[in-house]
Amino acid sequence: MNTIDALLAINGIEWLIDAGTLAFVCLMSGRLYERQQTARIFVVLLYMLCPYRIYCVHTVKDSALAVVFMLIPLYLWSVTALIRTRHKHRIQFLYLLPATLSLMGIGLTDILQLLIICGITCCAFLYTRGRRPVILLPPVLGCILCLPRFLLLKSYLSGEGFETLKLSLESIAPRGYSIGGLFSTYEFRNDSPGLGLALFLCILAGLWLLFVRNRFIKEPGAFIETEKAFLPFWGIMGGLLTLPALRCFPWDYIRRIGPWMVRLAAMLETPAIFFGYAQICFCILGAGILEIFHDQEDRTADISLRFLVCLSAIGSGIYRCFLL
Repeated sequence: MNTIDALLAINGIEWLIDAGTLAFVCLMSGRLYERQQTARIFVVLLYMLCPYRIYCVHTVKDSALAVVFMLIPLYLWSVTALIRTRHKHRIQFLYLLPATLSLMGIGLTDILQLLIICGITCCAFLYTRGRRPVILLPPVLGCILCLPRFLLLKSYLSGEGFETLKLSLESIAPRGYSIGGLFSTYEFRNDSPGLGLALFLCILAGLWLLFVRNRFIKEPGAFIETEKAFLPFWGIMGGLLTLPALRCFPWDYIRRIGPWMVRLAAMLETPAIFFGYAQICFCILGAGILEIFHDQEDRTADISLRFLVCLSAIGSGIYRCFLL
């Protein structure tokens, strides 16, 4: 196989992963925003053109993270369905299966990504005030199915075979973002992408709605059932996941917990992965913000914002996929 054929084969895999991601994102958007057409469209747009996802799939061609970001929408679709199908055990089982299998696929690809997603799921359980314990089943079952990978991880953390990974034990803190780097449209530090202009516009619109128009107050009795009830959760999780990605995050103090923590931090290689998950949360939040903005009386501002978000998302996506 010559060089051109090899490049075509690699690109074919990338676009195949994109096709699978698109299918799962369409499922996820339809479940997250069942009655919000504008939000469904923008979930697909923002997720597919998410700077960190494009960076993993098309820039550095990280196959592991590409598969992870393909399976996450399938997992979110299943878990959201589990939350909203109360007292229907047979239907819950149908959604439990893809949630468990997607987590197993993530765990077999990269066990550390499975741990991060399980942590996010536990936060969702706490956000629902324990009213939906069924959402804890997929993480438990997924971890059981990935038990061999956990045993391998244990051997790495205990020092057995860690040298085979050929990883540096240096601090990962310098590889994190600065505050300014978070809002960079393109690469900023260690070739890690920033938030991007599209998501930045959505967050600005959300802050305006929150502090000026006060539109994020939940209706009484609609804590879990409505689509907008989880918007604060995505914002909170996006903020929490951003913190470990910062250079100022105390990774050096965390490493002092023990030698196993030093090895675990080394296996992360870079804290930027947390910002990748934060961007996923901001994509879902941003789509909901644009839906709320769609209800505003100022139609000019509404149309202008959606146009700017589309233009910036598509423009940065074309730049990353074809011009970098």
